[in-house]
Amino acid sequence: THPLAEASTVSLKSLLAYPAILPAQSTITRKILEQAISGYRAHLNVSLETNYLETIKMMVSVGLGWSLLPVSMIHNGIIPLETPEVQLSR
Repeated sequence: THPLAEASTVSLKSLLAYPAILPAQSTITRKILEQAISGYRAHLNVSLETNYLETIKMMVSVGLGWSLLPVSMIHNGIIPLETPEVQLSR
């Protein structure tokens, strides 16, 4: 399991200390995330980029990193985390 899986709420600083598995920079989801963290002078530690949500989900479920996923995909080993500093919606 991933170290963040024990917490329901994590700070942005704590979250960004771990590798992220994210869609490509050209996607709306990625742009929303980058815009949301831009005011914090934060940088993403992206270990993998893919536009296949099932691939992202599988990699997150085995603890290889964190990501943004649609609510409908949060089950079977995926633990949702709240990051109070950042509110994301699409």
